[in-house]
Formats: sequence, structure tokens, C-alpha cells
Amino acid sequence: MRWRRRRWKAGPSSCRPRCPPAGALTQGAAVAGKDALPPERVDEALAGLPDWRADNGGLVTVFKMPTAVAALELIAAVGRLAEEQNHHPDLDWRYNRVFIRYTSHDAGGQVTDRDIAAAAGASEAAAASGAVAEPAKYVPGRQ
Repeated sequence: MRWRRRRWKAGPSSCRPRCPPAGALTQGAAVAGKDALPPERVDEALAGLPDWRADNGGLVTVFKMPTAVAALELIAAVGRLAEEQNHHPDLDWRYNRVFIRYTSHDAGGQVTDRDIAAAAGASEAAAASGAVAEPAKYVPGRQ
């Protein structure tokens, strides 16, 4: 079998075929709440999310788990939530700690209602797993 290199031509969307067609993500519930929230609204939401803090256009936290295996189980739980919500965080795993960052790229890398809902879901999954939140341990660029 001989492999051929494909050349992608920029059209309405320079996205490769495996990505949704241009405009597909602007329909339905998948993008409900895609508008960036003003800082005061983010602060109000964070008052109800003590596990999280705002950082450079996103919501960040660190969850400390009892073991590395428990950390991986939390990552799997957050992954399932991400698939259900169609909103995926940046995740990083360091032994028994899981570093999570939510931001909405389609809102210019800012916080939206989707980020707040996803963060709340991740906190619920973490609490059910016996995690301890350490949001102050999230240091940008060091994950």
C-alpha cells in the first residue's frame, strides 16, 4: 500500500475533514452560553465554586487525590462529563494531583456559562472521589 500526502486547501474553513463543518458548532445546545461573561459575573459564579479561581481568561483548579490511581479515575470522570457537555478542559496529571483549566476558545479564550457549568460538574465528581481542592497550586505555565 502506498501512502499519499494530502494537501488541504483553505476554503470557508481551513479545518481538516475530521473536524465539524464550518458553522456546525453554532447550532443547538452544544454552544449554549458561548458568549464571554463579564468579570463581575465570573466573580459571582466563583463565589459558588470555592474549588476554582479565575486565571487569564479561564477557570483553574488542582484536585489532590489519595493516590495516582484515584487521580486517573477523576480524569476519566471529567472526560465523561466533557463528552456529555461537549466542552473539554485542559487536563494535566502529576502523580496524585489533577490540574484542570476550562476556557472557551470560541469566545476568544474567555469564561462562558459552559465553563462554569463544566467546573461545577468537575467539582461534584472530585468531591465524590474524595478529592481535596487546591486552586492556589495552579501556576500557569508550570503544568
